Amino acid sequence: MTPQDALAMAQDALRAWGGGVAELVQIRENIVFRARLDDGRDVALRLHRPQYRSPAQITAELSWCAQLAAAGFPAPAPVSCADGKMTVTIAGRSVSCVTWLAGDVIGTEHTPLGADRCGMMRQIGALI
Repeated sequence: MTPQDALAMAQDALRAWGGGVAELVQIRENIVFRARLDDGRDVALRLHRPQYRSPAQITAELSWCAQLAAAGFPAPAPVSCADGKMTVTIAGRSVSCVTWLAGDVIGTEHTPLGADRCGMMRQIGALI
């Protein structure tokens, strides 16, 4: 998939969240965009790899992230579509949105939860 095709798909998907503008971040297993919704929220929009995870599995991941965020862990919280669902399907791909978390960049590696990985793991362990 070309970056232009991915951007067109993202812009189409954003209608489910009330519209917005997307900027490509990466094309890997999932295609990830940073987007600004029309209501002003910054989100990460993911075009999930087709047939890799089911919509139920993606929804389970989003629910887990919601619980982590609600418990005070700096996890991205899911952003529901205008109809209340957590995902939509565009051109055979599940699409989801989570809150955008600013992160540190170390070399070429993005570390959205910060560089203190040991501290992060302790915090995850305490929540579990």
